Amino acid sequence: MKSRWKKHQDDLFKRQHSSKELQQAFDTYGLHEFRFEPLETGVQPGSLGERELHWMTAFESWSMPQKLRETARLWAKAKKAGSTML
Repeated sequence: MKSRWKKHQDDLFKRQHSSKELQQAFDTYGLHEFRFEPLETGVQPGSLGERELHWMTAFESWSMPQKLRETARLWAKAKKAGSTML
């Protein structure tokens, strides 16, 4: 799991992540605006792909570009308004 996360992180820092939307959000807001944490632990190495697909489906990440844009829009609006809830 560490190597899988490291690959995502390396791709983001190299500006070559496969998700253009995630890359754009990362470039725009920076690492400090993201929180990365495991959704599940104890997954066997041979099951990582299956579990990743499970969570992508659970969070409907195929619609993530729209969700990222909406979240970014709301975040920017709240920040502009001086919200302390961010």
